[in-house]
Amino acid sequence: MRTIPSSSILTDESLRQEVAKVLSDGGLVCIPCSGRYRLICDLWNPDAVQDLMVAKHRTKNKPSLVLVPNRAA
Repeated sequence: MRTIPSSSILTDESLRQEVAKVLSDGGLVCIPCSGRYRLICDLWNPDAVQDLMVAKHRTKNKPSLVLVPNRAA
């Protein structure tokens, strides 16, 4: 696990690439959001989605939020 300040992500391209690599490798990323946090993963990677559900203590009857950029996605 590595902690990267969110302000650094905005200014450092190599850190953004590191986060993208974690996601593409099936990892989870925790990002701050309005005083809380969000866990994110690659939606197209079933193992990553399963890991996210386990990390969030979710079941099939208690789904997790999915954000998409538009209807076509």
